[in-house]
Amino acid sequence: MVEGQGGPVLCLAGSLVDIDLPKLLIVLRAMPRLDIVVRTTGGPVDLWLSIAENLIGRIGALYVDEACFSSCANYLLPIADKVIAESGSLIVWHGGPNPWSSQALAGAEVT
Repeated sequence: MVEGQGGPVLCLAGSLVDIDLPKLLIVLRAMPRLDIVVRTTGGPVDLWLSIAENLIGRIGALYVDEACFSSCANYLLPIADKVIAESGSLIVWHGGPNPWSSQALAGAEVT
């Protein structure tokens, strides 16, 4: 977390697999509003979903610095007021986990 010109900015990089989620959520819950900078290929669904659920309605801008893949794109992009992707950055969305089947294409009517 850093202090930006318009308020707090959360910087998320990597998969976040080693992050102390309970500690991060305490900090995030205290923020009325913030911007986020991401450079990540995603990570564990439950972790990213918990972060997003705690930030609904409170992300001003989400800045993509090179990459926002998978869980980052699935859960943070939809709840940001605006998304700003640097030139050459990639946003890779692939849908979420399928709770009805362990087979990736089951029920998707893909042949």
